Amino acid sequence: GRGSTFWFTAVLERSSAAPPVLPAMPPVARPGRLLVVDDHAATREALLNELRVLPVEVVFAASAAEAFERLRHGGGDFLAALVDLQLADTDGLAFAHEVHMLPGLERLQVVMLAPLGQRVDASLLR
Repeated sequence: GRGSTFWFTAVLERSSAAPPVLPAMPPVARPGRLLVVDDHAATREALLNELRVLPVEVVFAASAAEAFERLRHGGGDFLAALVDLQLADTDGLAFAHEVHMLPGLERLQVVMLAPLGQRVDASLLR
């Protein structure tokens, strides 16, 4: 389709207020490996930029199948997994359930990455 071109003028005053102070990120208890499972390269890159401050090695998987392969070869070494709720080859909840069925990974912490504004029924996370 066609886009629109528009412009406007805004007259703003400089604020004298101090910028807000953001809370410090809680420290990670121990160094280790963190598995990030997301099928969008841009999201993986953004997560890498955010996770660089942590003393962890970030291991990426672009699909559930790739993540399972990484978990089979050193899954016990992962501190946790950050998983996109809407993967192309499965949904994150099904992935978490399958991970917890694997020997040695029953207690792996799985953190769901959901789109902004999307709510997940808490009963599905148990």
